[in-house]
Amino acid sequence: MSDQAERLKVLSGGIISLILMLGIARFAYTPLLPIMQEQAGLGLSEGGWLTAINYLGYLCGAIIASSISDLLLKDRLYRIGLVVAVITTLGMGLTENIWLWSFFRLYPDFATT
Repeated sequence: MSDQAERLKVLSGGIISLILMLGIARFAYTPLLPIMQEQAGLGLSEGGWLTAINYLGYLCGAIIASSISDLLLKDRLYRIGLVVAVITTLGMGLTENIWLWSFFRLYPDFATT
């Protein structure tokens, strides 16, 4: 395989995995919030706190990712973040505990930004 084809393969894989990650970690939460409010009795204030924690995870992840210069470490953390995002999104549906929801919303964004 030529060097150019190998680069295109790596670039395509990175873009596809980023789209997958954003779809799971970021956009799965938005449709869950109204269901959480209706079925779990989540109030507007608690929903606001969860959203703030979600954004805090993005901020922490962006700051940490920008401070890591080792590409192998970034790749390893990103791969772990893919798995964690799926697990924590599933965890959102398996509990009604706001503290666990807060952890589940903070960690995947922190790990995958």
